[in-house]
This record gives sequence, structure tokens and C-alpha cells, in this order.
Amino acid sequence: MRQRVFFDLTDGLTILADETGVVVADLDQALRQAASAIEEMRLSGQLGGEFGWRIVVRDANRTILHLLPLP
Repeated sequence: MRQRVFFDLTDGLTILADETGVVVADLDQALRQAASAIEEMRLSGQLGGEFGWRIVVRDANRTILHLLPLP
């Protein structure tokens, strides 16, 4: 079943909330999208070795589906 998921960035203190999200077929597709976003941010220089940040994959009800640490 397709659902809208959101990719928030957090370091545990600060949350950069994704208010738009994307529609995915399942959690696997959401995780692939998150990994792709991390790679794009790294290649563009937006990620420069920040320590402790992670992507929180959540649904529209704000339920956390997965935590993905930034390398």
C-alpha cells in the first residue's frame, strides 16, 4: 500500500522537519530514497562530517518507521 513518508534530520537536540514527504510503495523504497538523499547531500557538500545526525523516517501520523544514521 502506498503511503507518504517524511525524512526528518535530527542530532537529538535539533530537528529539521520534512513537511512535504514523498509517496512510496513500502518501507524498502523509503529507505532507498533516504540513502539516495544522504548520498546527494554528501556529494553536494551539504554533509561535511557532522557527528550524531540521523534521518528519521516517519509516516503521516509521526510514527517513526526507521532511524538511519548519517555516515
